[in-house]
Amino acid sequence: MGKLLMGQINYSCDLDIFSPDNSSDGNLKKKWKIINGVRYLVKGGNSFNNQEPFNEIIATKLYERILDQNDYVPYQLLEENSTFYSA
Repeated sequence: MGKLLMGQINYSCDLDIFSPDNSSDGNLKKKWKIINGVRYLVKGGNSFNNQEPFNEIIATKLYERILDQNDYVPYQLLEENSTFYSA
């Protein structure tokens, strides 16, 4: 389901729609992905230059400087199929 929502595959009748991807609110393309045993919310951008993932990284770097570690959600940059996402 995540790949469909990210535009990486086309719809097919045998697609399993039982997925947490169906219930994640917001306007950005997103999917849940397990990377090295850790579950991440992978979010794309919706502007023509895909700026939103980079904004999340800049915000993370700012928060690291001014907030306690438990006061924000840190993001990292992820590349899939030549497209950048925040995770």
